[in-house]
Amino acid sequence: MFVKTKEELLEYIKGLTDGFRGEEPERFTASAISARLNVSRNLTSQYLNELVKDGLLVKANLRPVYFFHKGMLEAQYDATVAQPAFDSLRELAAHLNREKNRLRNFQKAVGSTRSISDCIEQLKAAVKYPPHGLPVLLAGQPGTGKKLLARLMYEYAADEGVLPPGRLVAAGCAEYRSDGEALAQIFGDVRRGDAPGCLAAADGGMLLLDEAGALGSECQERLLQFMQTGRYSRCGEDAVRMADVRLVFTVSAEPGRALDRALQRLIPVSVSVPPLEERTPEEKKELLLYFFKREARKNGRKIFIGTSVFHRMMDYVYAGNVAQLKNCVRSCCANAFLYSDADAESLYVYQYHLPEEILAASRADPAAENEQESLISINEYEKLDAVDIFVRFYDSVLGCFARQAGEEASLGGVFERCYAYINSFMDYLYFDKKHTNSRFNAIKQVVDGVLEAVSEKYHAVLPVHCGFLISRGLHAQMQRNLTLQRWLERRDAELEGALGTLRRTSPGEMTIALEASELIGQNMDLRISKMDLLLLALNIKYSNKGVQVSAIRGVIACRGYATASSMAETVNKLIGRHTFDAIDLPVNAGEADLAVRLGKYIRRRPTCRAFILLFDTGSMEAVGEGVGGIANIRLGLADNVSTALALAVGRGIWSGQEIGTILKSACGDAAPGCRVLASRRKQEAVVFMSDADTGVAERMIDLFSGSLPRPIETAVIAYDYYRLIQSREEDELFGRYDVKLLIGAMDPGFEGIPFLAIGDMITAEGLGRIDAALSGGLDAAELDAFNKNLLKDFSLLNVVKHLTILNPEKLMGYVQEAVTRLRGITGKRFSNRVTIALYIHISCLIERLITRTPIEQYPETEGFLREKERFVAQVKEAFHFLTSHYAVEIPVSEIAYIYQLVALDYED
Repeated sequence: MFVKTKEELLEYIKGLTDGFRGEEPERFTASAISARLNVSRNLTSQYLNELVKDGLLVKANLRPVYFFHKGMLEAQYDATVAQPAFDSLRELAAHLNREKNRLRNFQKAVGSTRSISDCIEQLKAAVKYPPHGLPVLLAGQPGTGKKLLARLMYEYAADEGVLPPGRLVAAGCAEYRSDGEALAQIFGDVRRGDAPGCLAAADGGMLLLDEAGALGSECQERLLQFMQTGRYSRCGEDAVRMADVRLVFTVSAEPGRALDRALQRLIPVSVSVPPLEERTPEEKKELLLYFFKREARKNGRKIFIGTSVFHRMMDYVYAGNVAQLKNCVRSCCANAFLYSDADAESLYVYQYHLPEEILAASRADPAAENEQESLISINEYEKLDAVDIFVRFYDSVLGCFARQAGEEASLGGVFERCYAYINSFMDYLYFDKKHTNSRFNAIKQVVDGVLEAVSEKYHAVLPVHCGFLISRGLHAQMQRNLTLQRWLERRDAELEGALGTLRRTSPGEMTIALEASELIGQNMDLRISKMDLLLLALNIKYSNKGVQVSAIRGVIACRGYATASSMAETVNKLIGRHTFDAIDLPVNAGEADLAVRLGKYIRRRPTCRAFILLFDTGSMEAVGEGVGGIANIRLGLADNVSTALALAVGRGIWSGQEIGTILKSACGDAAPGCRVLASRRKQEAVVFMSDADTGVAERMIDLFSGSLPRPIETAVIAYDYYRLIQSREEDELFGRYDVKLLIGAMDPGFEGIPFLAIGDMITAEGLGRIDAALSGGLDAAELDAFNKNLLKDFSLLNVVKHLTILNPEKLMGYVQEAVTRLRGITGKRFSNRVTIALYIHISCLIERLITRTPIEQYPETEGFLREKERFVAQVKEAFHFLTSHYAVEIPVSEIAYIYQLVALDYED
């Protein structure tokens, strides 16, 4: 009984502490706790103080004394509470805030949440792998920070209580003059005064073998034996010793060339540390400022540098990676110090203080050379990343559409506000123009060329700043910044809505923007983001009033050098609008060649579904059959093309007539033959049903598509679950697509269309259904590779990690506890399928509540509350710790959806 009461006390205080931010502290006194739990005051006080001694609670020694759950405080503040008692609440709060702001282990590494985050996750997993962790190999170019990561790995192990502090031993293998010396230093040598060696010194801790590739074959072989058995002998003795040591190896060459193959096979965790040039510009900037600030502390002086110095150091490619960057900063400061006054309080770094290799690699700024450039303190450099500035700007533009609320009359105001934000942001970009570099200039050259060609083609005008704006956006996108990627993923539905508004109200501008974005993507081998597409369309709309682009695309195809191009150019000029594109074919080209070229043309224009092809000679049936595999298109064909025929067809296109009417009017009774073909083939599709949050379905599609071994013709799309169950077979989805598989949390019940629950995706049956849906596009070997990728990518933790910005491990812990409690309270068992669906849904639900975007349109919410009042109460009770931790409240509309999931197994 007493043990149970003590556990109840601990659990109650844990719930109280979860989410505590200083409000109502009287709840944490022994009197309040005893009254709440109906336990005697003396017994409550006794148990509370015992729990403090056990290290489970901490207290503030006031009158009365306050008690808090230690683990919950540490989790909330990401801090360590080392002492059991504090003199006041203020002292406790100050300690937590101080600890919260102190960088620990991997947090000290620049880029820990960006380019080296995957490296760090691997190292954390190696530390925690039961029962004794795993050996690790850190591979990377010299100067990339391998030793630092190894030391931080040890700090992490010590902070987590896995290893004791002060038990890290580092051995510089490249410093040993012979294999004999390496053996003596690592394993010990009884002939040298019984030198214990590194293994003995690291017993119970970690041994870092830096540049292990320098070790000879005998030393590597003995390390292999030690890793297999945990036993070794010192040089010069026969006795066998044992040691519990975690080994970390670093190599600068390829691991296969640096280490013996047998030894390498015993190292399961191989971490590749990226070179400096593969890390983001933000990290490079952070490293540069860090080293300058360290020199300032060492010299006891404030350091000022010119922006040109800063940008030249940023643009330079450091072959020696971070180590060379650090040395260059020290060289700059040493040169500046040499020519400064001995009693000066500040150090000024100019371009002529730069190392010779940096000066030789870039062109100097004359103004800066003459010391006319303004100098800025390193402490005043903008801490906000360029990507963060872009995200703020993107939020402002997208916010204009969010406030529009669907009223046509307000669209003019929306666009005006967007233009104001764009113009204001352009002022910032031009002011910050020195941030440009050779990579940016190359991007801008491509973008400017594409925009010039497209504007000339459609007789459109573009603002002078448009190319600069889009180029900066692409430059930011190419930096692989997680902040920008997450923003684009989270705002995908809103971006699609804004683009939908422009497609509806400004189809001409959108057509031009889509073509320009496609050309930019082809030239740069990337996919332009939806945000850049939106900005491009807004810029086109800003400078052009009512750009008109035909709903039907005209194509002229002829054999002979530039025959089609010349005719299309002539007709476009005579009509005064861009009406026809051209396909120039070799003289000996056949119908199959024309069909291939036409098919590529159509596939590159996904927004257009109507085309008229005018060609010189050939079989219309052969051309039509060649493009018949493209889904959902209407194609008009006419042969024996001439300028007169093209003019007649072009004028018909702009008059808004239907394809058949245009061809009949242009061709006449005695004119060349014509035909209209409609594709009867629907595109095959796998559909992820979006039950509440379209962003979740889109991110699931990202995981699914990323597992494919290559692009396929089968569409993978997101669709609204509630729309499907309301429209049933009449929904337009089935008119456009041949749906092969529906994937989601709940089965909408369509006869003849397989359904797959998300929780069953990586079961044998689930993989079989997916294989059947994709068998037309992938062969057996490709399906096997796809299945292996799915098994890896759709692990529960990886899915949750991909779907939410919250800490996935911590979130999953709370979610699993909540689902377990719900199962216990309801007294029902949930199937594996429902349990996984609940884990995924609740994880996304918490993020939606934190970002204030819950499900609000659940049908008959009031009726559900009346009928399922008990279930609502059970969910709130089961989810108490989860909602308290994240400071959210689950609305009834969300609970109704949880009930739908649970009802797959559980009838109230």
